[in-house]
Amino acid sequence: VGYNAEGEKVTSGNYENGKKVGKWLFWNDDTLKEVNYENSQISSVVEKDKNSKIVY
Repeated sequence: VGYNAEGEKVTSGNYENGKKVGKWLFWNDDTLKEVNYENSQISSVVEKDKNSKIVY
């Protein structure tokens, strides 16, 4: 989990053996990007309104 200077969450995700894996979330202003990683590479990206409901 990463936070900005105002204490707001800006990233959430997991590492395995030093590499991003699975679902990562990136918050920026009024948007949320859901990025999926497979084999250390981006497999998909979905951009949503920041107020969308997210299932972890």
